[in-house]
Amino acid sequence: MKFTTESFIGLDVVQYDCLHDVSYPHGYVHASSSTTSDSSKPKEPTKKFPFTLDPFQSQAISCLENSESVMVSALASAGKTVVALYAIAMSLRDGQRVIYTSPIKAFSNQKYREFKEEFSDVGLMTGDVTIDPNAS
Repeated sequence: MKFTTESFIGLDVVQYDCLHDVSYPHGYVHASSSTTSDSSKPKEPTKKFPFTLDPFQSQAISCLENSESVMVSALASAGKTVVALYAIAMSLRDGQRVIYTSPIKAFSNQKYREFKEEFSDVGLMTGDVTIDPNAS
């Protein structure tokens, strides 16, 4: 499906000196605004964090929970990995495998160690190292 600029509506949210731009196809009704959802029982989050999420993290996680596509682009150390961790936890909960890519080997090694602590069944594949390639 090809979208033109006119096909999207946007929502700009400025908070903490950041611009959060959310785009939906024209006519899209976000699941949180639907009147048909059962709001009597709050949904338990797939993963909990020991800190308050930033607005962009909350928005991205809400989209993930509603089976919407998410792309997060932010500066280094802005908190993108929190969204990735949530998406990984959702995928593993649903019996899926996950591939996480990174641009440099040192970062891949760092994320391997972090993910191994968090999820245990984790592998690593770089140009010269392969650890548990059949992991989730």
